[in-house]
Amino acid sequence: MTIRENVAALYELQEIDERIAREEREFAALDPGLGERAAAEAAQRELEAARQRLHSYEREMLDSELEMKSLEEKKKTHEEKMYGGLIRNPKELEDMQREVEGQLKPQIDKLETKILQLMEDIENERAAVASWKKNSEQTGAELDRATQQHGSASAALTSDLQELRAERERRAAAVPADLLHRYEELRSKKGGVAVVKVLADALCTGCRVSLPADQARFLRRQERVFSCENCGRILFWAGPPGD
Repeated sequence: MTIRENVAALYELQEIDERIAREEREFAALDPGLGERAAAEAAQRELEAARQRLHSYEREMLDSELEMKSLEEKKKTHEEKMYGGLIRNPKELEDMQREVEGQLKPQIDKLETKILQLMEDIENERAAVASWKKNSEQTGAELDRATQQHGSASAALTSDLQELRAERERRAAAVPADLLHRYEELRSKKGGVAVVKVLADALCTGCRVSLPADQARFLRRQERVFSCENCGRILFWAGPPGD
């Protein structure tokens, strides 16, 4: 290939490198659904916590109801003995009455209050379980959507990058090794821009400095590889052909 063709090939290679870099940035910036995952996990934790509280209240309710039943049966038995004429000893009768009034009834009253509170707690926790279950289902669905979107975008970018890298290898192989090495070094130092176009105004589009008249004249012919005297980038004449 001629010098002009080599430099043109280098410029085209740079365009592919820029596309590769852009798509690599897009790939790195893909959102894997971290926010959705955090929300789904938080909702699941809250759901499990509400279920545990509900289970604890229900177990406490069952224990309280069994204790209430035992106390009421004991109170009933005492009252049957007291008022059925089965106890004739005044001291024994007084002790039983004291137990009913001073222990059994207060304990039953306390349990009744506790059971009423537990009923309210259970109702509230059942509502919380239902709410967090719905929230967990919604956040789970959002996570599924985000995961699917990430997978689709990731697959598409991966496919594009494979094609671009293959094309890059093909084009790089057509450029003389010494020129390719020079390009790679410049590209690493100049923010990815090693080759710049020069149009009819004879400005380096890399640093916006005017080229010397002699250099601009020779560049139009592109008989050798020219670099900008200011920024050092390789110059690619893209204006009207020279004489």
